[in-house]
Amino acid sequence: MGDSQDVVETYGSLREANASVADHFLFGGTYSSGRAAGEEPQFEALGGRRLRCAMQTDGSMDVFVEIFVREVSLKKEKSWRR
Repeated sequence: MGDSQDVVETYGSLREANASVADHFLFGGTYSSGRAAGEEPQFEALGGRRLRCAMQTDGSMDVFVEIFVREVSLKKEKSWRR
């Protein structure tokens, strides 16, 4: 399986973005899948008060999942999506 990166959501504040990262990591399947395989989660506070969560998962996924907040200019983001 190759590497992939997806922009999942965009938010107007870091607080909302960090809350979404934590929610997705804990309740979107990554956390429970990794814990079932005996893995420990990684949590990191990045510069600018951004959150990063990562974990090796088990079973059919068997990948390293990393979910994080990336801060970008709204103007730049709109131009990238065109």
